[in-house]
Amino acid sequence: MVSFCTFNRSFCENRFGFLNKDIELFKYIWLETSSVTTGSRVPYIQKEIDFCGEIASMVKVLPNLLDYTDHIKYLEQKIIWLKKDIENEQKRDFEGYI
Repeated sequence: MVSFCTFNRSFCENRFGFLNKDIELFKYIWLETSSVTTGSRVPYIQKEIDFCGEIASMVKVLPNLLDYTDHIKYLEQKIIWLKKDIENEQKRDFEGYI
């Protein structure tokens, strides 16, 4: 569906392309970078939100946009879930200080 040689932001910004319009295949793509975090996970989650937003922006300028409406909805829902993760993480961070 998407060809990734290396998974980095510049590749996605410059060479992102859909070869298959199937949303179910798109959902299996790992849209996160792996890392180890110490302390709060909020900055890491925010990077995921930014990355999903960038991908959604790229999808919105593809030809035949209507073929990708499910992709955009999926990315927007993922962003909502990630924002809820930030809220939960901030609560855990705050509770850790009390």
